[in-house]
Amino acid sequence: MAIAGGATVAYRCRVVDNVLVQANTTYPSSMCASVDDAIAALANGDTVIVSGHDKAELNRRLTAAGVSLRN
Repeated sequence: MAIAGGATVAYRCRVVDNVLVQANTTYPSSMCASVDDAIAALANGDTVIVSGHDKAELNRRLTAAGVSLRN
């Protein structure tokens, strides 16, 4: 769902001890990381912001990599 001004529902994500830590936020959609970029950044211990549109795919790929989605 789009929000005024080009912002979108997004999720700030980080993997800590093989568990996804996440918080919802509103963020400019043009500045959200792609799923591929997010996976690479998370593997390096970084925090990323992904759009709500990409969150299901990110969850699927993290689960496949053995990351727990419960936090």
